[in-house]
Amino acid sequence: MLGLLCLLLFMIVGLKTIMPLPYFILGIAAGQFNLILYLKGHYRFLKFLTYIFAILSLICWFILFKYNVVPIFLLLDDQSEKSLNEYRNIRELFDRLLLITSPFIASFYSLLLILCIQNNYFRIFLRSLKFYGKMALTNYIGQTLFVLLFGYFLTSYITPAITFIICLIIVLLQLFISYKWFEKFKYGPLEYVWKFCTYLGRI
Repeated sequence: MLGLLCLLLFMIVGLKTIMPLPYFILGIAAGQFNLILYLKGHYRFLKFLTYIFAILSLICWFILFKYNVVPIFLLLDDQSEKSLNEYRNIRELFDRLLLITSPFIASFYSLLLILCIQNNYFRIFLRSLKFYGKMALTNYIGQTLFVLLFGYFLTSYITPAITFIICLIIVLLQLFISYKWFEKFKYGPLEYVWKFCTYLGRI
């Protein structure tokens, strides 16, 4: 209930920065109530939910595509004051739509993943992501830092193709770092700090 209330509140208020917090809470709740095991044991219900959220996600993607804007104002050809004001209004609308649609799209991704791991071949493929997932918090924050670093040096050259290449490089780099990290350590760096604070040093 706390996770759902926070999610609804942050969507209404527009608190994009701390939007991951309710997802973390809902993830913990899903683990405590064995939600994933329940869905795996009810395959038809899982498929039904996946189809429903797939349709909702398609609607969300259509809306986001329709109101999509370039990530920063400097990429616009016209950088006049009038254009800047128009960009601010459209950008504010897009950011709000992004927050509203994100729970539906995230739910579809999660359900699709649970559905796919029923397949043995796909499960083998996902096994390579095991260490990446064990450092989820570290990798999440790390992605932000990497994107800021790349963005600082490549501001004038950002295109959708380059963005895709940068994201691919970051993910592959984090996959390698995660694998090497767990050869020597039991927890990721931020995961260790999280557990240390949660259990007051008793890890």
